[in-house]
Amino acid sequence: MRKFKILGLLLTVVFLLSGCSQEQVLTCTNSEEDGGIKFTQTVKMTFQQDGVTNISLVIDSEVTDDAIKDNWSSFVEMMDEQFSESKKDGITLSKSNDEESYTYKVQIDIDTTKASDDDLTEYGLDGIADVSATYEETKKEAEEDGFTCS
Repeated sequence: MRKFKILGLLLTVVFLLSGCSQEQVLTCTNSEEDGGIKFTQTVKMTFQQDGVTNISLVIDSEVTDDAIKDNWSSFVEMMDEQFSESKKDGITLSKSNDEESYTYKVQIDIDTTKASDDDLTEYGLDGIADVSATYEETKKEAEEDGFTCS
């Protein structure tokens, strides 16, 4: 679960741009396995002239350890506590639980032109609409943090 805290910090540092003359989309992914759980994170950022306008973050968790599979309901309960579904102005968090394949997916969609810093703070993303970096700087930083970007 430390991955989610690291991701929040990464998002704060990495995800904002300004000065783009046209819409650009940057998609970055990262997969890691830790403690019998494979985490795949996909971040899609849409940049326009004023900076980043939309962010979609998907965290897919796939359990590979039999002990965790045997306690799937406890894993789901822990994830549900950490990520509660919500729909606030500019922010939507949804999740899905596939107990047959032992996967749990969390998706956060953010419209930075509508989301408030107070609401973003709840997800560790406060200040995301105020930081500026270029598309290339964002891509480089994400790749340095282990993401593959396109």
